[in-house]
Amino acid sequence: MDAGTILVFGAFILGLGSIGFLVVRLTNRRLNGLGWLGGAFAIGGIGALLLLYGSLSPILNVLLADLCTLLAFFLLHIAAIELTSDDPLLSPFSIALIVLLASVDILRMDGHVSGSARIAAISLTVAAQCFSTCWLLWRAARQKVRDPALFCSALLFLFAAFNLLRGIGAAAGLLARWNIAKQVGLTAFALYIAVALGLAFGFFWLTTTSFSAQLEDAAGTDPLTRLYNRRTFLRACEKELHTSAHHRRSFSVLMVDLDHFKTVNDSFGHPVGDLALLAVVECMQNSVRGIDVLARWGGEEFAALLPNSSAEAAFIVAERMRNNIADIEVPVPERSPGDPAFLRITASIGIATYQPTDSIQTLLSRADRGLYLAKDSGRNRTLASHT
Repeated sequence: MDAGTILVFGAFILGLGSIGFLVVRLTNRRLNGLGWLGGAFAIGGIGALLLLYGSLSPILNVLLADLCTLLAFFLLHIAAIELTSDDPLLSPFSIALIVLLASVDILRMDGHVSGSARIAAISLTVAAQCFSTCWLLWRAARQKVRDPALFCSALLFLFAAFNLLRGIGAAAGLLARWNIAKQVGLTAFALYIAVALGLAFGFFWLTTTSFSAQLEDAAGTDPLTRLYNRRTFLRACEKELHTSAHHRRSFSVLMVDLDHFKTVNDSFGHPVGDLALLAVVECMQNSVRGIDVLARWGGEEFAALLPNSSAEAAFIVAERMRNNIADIEVPVPERSPGDPAFLRITASIGIATYQPTDSIQTLLSRADRGLYLAKDSGRNRTLASHT
């Protein structure tokens, strides 16, 4: 297959991919990354057309095509950031690579650098950009998007490795002969098209998987507090029960109820009540470990799962949580004369620790009995029920 056929095929594929991704992105704004990926395909297609039909001088067409190639991978990097990271979209490293390649291209136009140096520059800058995106995707390979992220990362790594070898070969003078340079260049563009097709599939897989994970997380969390809901919490408890039974270790559950919270909503309104709930949630999150699981059980009642936690350790956590909640001062923004400037909140907590004969239902029932014992004993205290 000659160079012209490969370039026409590549431009056609990239053009179709660009249109497809842009249409999908415009029809579903929640599918992050696909708009930038469509832009990357469009820029890559323009680069191919410049090599085929560019009306400028041959050397300028080649240099602009080089810049389009690097810019396409820059937009691919932005797509990866939008999908997987909170980093700024404009990476200083990527911008520096574009400036470096543009500088080499200008020197090439003036005759100050050779064709081999130009090949080395485009190959090494593309390799550097691909390695950067590969590392970003590797770091972002979370459990729910692990497979598509690793797939895209592997493709970029292989393409980056090829360009690194090509750049080193050009810098060492191994591509000085025109026929060798042409053959390697055709191989590079054929790989570029193959990688583009693979990334089209990979990024669409990554985008839809990420979107599905977001929907799953939304279905498993409470809209106000962003804590897990009851269904997700029970699933986590079942998983911990099987793990603890297998490893013969204990775990504990806390049931937390805010004392007299109904009077807060009745006296100050639900907006103030919501502020109070969010303040309580922040205190609870600051009172537990990273491996502990918090959930909104319903209304002003919460639950906590403490993996690998004895009864004594659970009591320490519960008391820390109760004391932190008691220290909360929730400001009352629009209060009537005589109303306090701040609300003070207390909580009653029940504890249950796993026993070999327990099911999740019996464990939660004991924690619930501990909670009601705490309420019946005067509230603002922590108690455990052993029966």
